[in-house]
Amino acid sequence: MRIVRIMCLVACLLSILQIRSQNVDSLKLALGSAKHDTVRCRILAILSESVPEEEIAKYNEELIKICEANLKQTDKNKKEYKIYRKYRAKSFINLGTYTYFKGDVQAALEHFNKGALMQKEMDEKKDLGNSYYSIASIYQNQGDMAKAQEYNLMSLKLMEEVNSIEGKSKVLSSLGSVYFRLGDVVKALEYHSAGLKLKEMIGDKKAIANSFNELAFIYKR
Repeated sequence: MRIVRIMCLVACLLSILQIRSQNVDSLKLALGSAKHDTVRCRILAILSESVPEEEIAKYNEELIKICEANLKQTDKNKKEYKIYRKYRAKSFINLGTYTYFKGDVQAALEHFNKGALMQKEMDEKKDLGNSYYSIASIYQNQGDMAKAQEYNLMSLKLMEEVNSIEGKSKVLSSLGSVYFRLGDVVKALEYHSAGLKLKEMIGDKKAIANSFNELAFIYKR
């Protein structure tokens, strides 16, 4: 029975990888046929989050190049200027993710903060909330719970302002983990339970399972 379960899991993972590969191939084709730089930026931003780690820099550098060129020649009052600025901020976030996985934590934080600053200037609340969440995750992984708490709370405030249920659910769960590591079991249970409730609302089965695991771990301790 156990072997059957393992085989099913492997088959599921292979299916997911195949779908992801097909999506990446479709995006690459779309990039080659894109007629406008704003469309190219959107595709490059998605590709930077979808390709294997070794390809991230390639597509992100192309994104930076297009954004920088257009920001120099586009009127600041035009809609396109804001779009290019938004994707330039995104390129900093991509760099943050890439350098973090490469093991350079300080450089990752610098890139994330540059991107977050641009998002704050443009009042891109949801994007900024996601950036703060990522920064909080880095601090949490480094064992700096005070900073992790600070950035998670800033992220939560923004997710509440834009009413992002998915965003709130992941930040609440992250805060639950932070409070647990700070030794506050009551708050840890409170935040994990609140995150779980939102995940159940949107039907995110994988996230629900993760929340149950976190709660079980806390109760077990």
